[in-house]
Amino acid sequence: MKLDSRTRANTRWLLVILWVVLSTRAINAQCPAGSTPNTPGTYALGTTVCITTAVSGNITLNSGATMIVISGGNYTGNLDAKKGSAIIIQNGGIFAPGNANNFAATLTNNGTVNGNISVDDGAAITNNGSFTWGASWNQNKTITVTNTACGRMSFSQNTNVKANAQIINNGVLNFAQGLTSDNGTTINNRGRITFSGDLNIGGTFINQNKAIIKGNNNTISSNKVGDSLINTGTITVSNTSIKTSTRTRNEGLLVVEGSYTINGESFKINNSNAYVRVGGSFSNNGQVQGNGSLYVGGAIGNNQTISGNGPAAPLTVNKNSGEINGTTFAINYNNALVSKDTTNYTPTMANPDACVVLDLVVVPTRNIVATPTGVFPNPFKDILQISMQLEKAGVIQVALYNSSGQLVSKVQQQGLLGRNTIVMYNLSALLPGIYLVQIKTDKHTSFEKLIK
Repeated sequence: MKLDSRTRANTRWLLVILWVVLSTRAINAQCPAGSTPNTPGTYALGTTVCITTAVSGNITLNSGATMIVISGGNYTGNLDAKKGSAIIIQNGGIFAPGNANNFAATLTNNGTVNGNISVDDGAAITNNGSFTWGASWNQNKTITVTNTACGRMSFSQNTNVKANAQIINNGVLNFAQGLTSDNGTTINNRGRITFSGDLNIGGTFINQNKAIIKGNNNTISSNKVGDSLINTGTITVSNTSIKTSTRTRNEGLLVVEGSYTINGESFKINNSNAYVRVGGSFSNNGQVQGNGSLYVGGAIGNNQTISGNGPAAPLTVNKNSGEINGTTFAINYNNALVSKDTTNYTPTMANPDACVVLDLVVVPTRNIVATPTGVFPNPFKDILQISMQLEKAGVIQVALYNSSGQLVSKVQQQGLLGRNTIVMYNLSALLPGIYLVQIKTDKHTSFEKLIK
């Protein structure tokens, strides 16, 4: 297509080729030159074992050694993976070690992983394929597990997260049994996460997309200074109740189909679109404040404070004046308030079931952001900061894509008139390379190329 440079800039269409690349799933599987195929044993710095068929023998990877499992390969032996070693599972490859105690390697999966791993210091796991774990998962070291936008990850037994460890989900992540996390840990969900067993979160839980809680006993508590439960997407506590005793910030939809008890700390319903729906009773022993909406199907027991942000920014509650005891201030009493849920509340976020692989995008130049935007640092390491000027308040969406066109991180924030800053955290697990950041506001879109 030939672009006519004489066409006015605010009406012409600009074909922006982000990149057209073959993803790892389309690369022809092959062993790297100089690698050793299908041979059990010990591998040292600079050596590679390549698995092309079924292999069940024992393998030791010392620091600097690499294992590659290509399409058709299936490793089921006992593995000793030292800190500084690397394991790469290609599309069509299977990694199912019979035993991998003190696993300290970096694992990058584009195929299928299952089996038995106990992780140790130095381990890092990035899943782009299918990762199913049948045994209990004990993440007791300061390590990061990342499930990318195209990843499907399941833990079949109880999961324990300790020692400042992190779980970052951009795809679909399922916990079939209970999950317990300690203070100092972080679970950051940007895709869809399901907790089917009892939930006991003692660290930070950030939900930016869809979270479903199904356990019978659900508690979220933390002694962290700052918000520990942050929801900018949708959280559904399905057919059960929950207790929280941590600083909470809800900017999306929080649905509790049973009862909800807040024991101390602040609970912010932090913008006019934020919504909390409680099907049963609501017991408040903390400080509830905001300018969103609170719908409670049962009675409200207020032992502390429920308030808006002021007369000009009240909190809307589906009760009549006098039905809420305790301290109240700046309340908009509206017993006709709609009992919103996931069917009639539509937050702006991506579908986590859709594996996003970007090849090219057509963008009209009239929609490019006309206001100043800065993205730094570039190159980046662990965090990325976006600073931009908005002509009017609205939702800001920032998406980060890798060189395969896969969505690896997404953040959305309610922007205010004037200068806004958005920060992407926990990017240290991303591989070095070229990345593209997409910034969207209402009718405007811009792109920046980055290096890690």
